[in-house]
Amino acid sequence: MPCYFFHTQRVPKTQYVKCKTSSQLSGFTLIELLVSLVIIGVILSVASLTFNRGGLEDELQTEAERLVALLTLTSQEAVLQSAEQGLYVDDEGYRFYQLDEQNQWQILVQDDLLRPRRFASALEVELQIDGETIKYDEKLTDPQIIIFSSGEITPFTLQLRSPLNSRLTYRIQGDNFAHFIISHETW
Repeated sequence: MPCYFFHTQRVPKTQYVKCKTSSQLSGFTLIELLVSLVIIGVILSVASLTFNRGGLEDELQTEAERLVALLTLTSQEAVLQSAEQGLYVDDEGYRFYQLDEQNQWQILVQDDLLRPRRFASALEVELQIDGETIKYDEKLTDPQIIIFSSGEITPFTLQLRSPLNSRLTYRIQGDNFAHFIISHETW
């Protein structure tokens, strides 16, 4: 490697200018840089897999917690409004009802919190009332779970299960007095 020494004065012949040779140069080789990039890539991919591990489980838990929160709200509204409310659940989602003056069930569409909802992904849903599994009927216009204005509710057990992993299940149990329990099961 040539060494350039710019000087305005003339350098005497007895003075030598030392230049670094190629063996003295510091820095990284191309191999070292590539190995570093591969290591960083592996670490980042492992970290992203770790953070996204519970995607489906988190989704099921969120759905169960949201449904319990909405059922609690509906129970309180039924008492405050002295009006019976209801819930219909199937594999696609759920919707809340209110009994009108003509004793007809009306879907709560205008209420932003209690609007009909769809599950974020396909779920297997099983509803049991009095120990009997309820079959879903598309023609059914009445709710399966009744929330009375007295604060009582139809006792039920609702299971939200992943179709990809049938062992991953969230169970919601509701008793007569609108107390709800969420349990997580992995067999």
